[in-house]
Amino acid sequence: MLGRGEKLTPAPTLAERLVQNPNISASLRQSAERVIAASKDVPVLKCKNFSELQIYWADNYSVRVADSIKKLHFESVRLAMGGVEKMILEFQLSGRLLNAFNTRRKNNAPMCTQYGGRYVGKPNEIYFNPDYFDKAEHLKCLIMGAITGYHPKNSGIFETGAHEMGHIIEDWIAFKHNGTFKDLDNEIFARQIVQSAFAKAQSTAEGKDKSVTQMKREISKYALKSLSECISEAISDYVANGENASILSKEIWKRLKEELN
Repeated sequence: MLGRGEKLTPAPTLAERLVQNPNISASLRQSAERVIAASKDVPVLKCKNFSELQIYWADNYSVRVADSIKKLHFESVRLAMGGVEKMILEFQLSGRLLNAFNTRRKNNAPMCTQYGGRYVGKPNEIYFNPDYFDKAEHLKCLIMGAITGYHPKNSGIFETGAHEMGHIIEDWIAFKHNGTFKDLDNEIFARQIVQSAFAKAQSTAEGKDKSVTQMKREISKYALKSLSECISEAISDYVANGENASILSKEIWKRLKEELN
């Protein structure tokens, strides 16, 4: 059994192989280097196969990893799960917020999240789309999204996992404030976080004279879709870029820290 704190022997990872490849782009190399650095603090990235992933999530967080995930590309799944665990550790979250990882073909997106489950008697689950996660090359859309601005700069599979966990975090904040499912569905708490972060951002030299739409667009095009997606994209931006993230992302990250820590 693989418990928290037990040392695992890391297998050669996709990120490590990418860094050693002289033909990859600078942005892809930087993304791979960030993942290698993160693996020192994110234990799930040291799991060597699907069985170890299942045992690790069950033992440490009581999270179920569905058998259907075993049909997917292991390193890509592990990388996305690393982004999820990054958020759990960063915000000192309880594993009970997330119930399972599963597979689902939905919305033509590589990943999606079912949250708000505590209100309707359903589990909170993060889904992997088999049409994307069956092969690593099918996930190039995530890198292209970062390049075109549809998703935050320098983001990739790891940050997509963090993005999905962002929806679970929003769910937890609503629950913490005794919110209802209608409050969550209407993005009441997401609106409060984005509005307060925007006000803080406007008081900085970097954010002065910018509209909230401009600031969202600096995160990514997808951040404009909704307040909920704005928060999750800000998380992806900050995980990828740290203090080089957009000003609104940095202020949203601070607000989440205030709420959760």
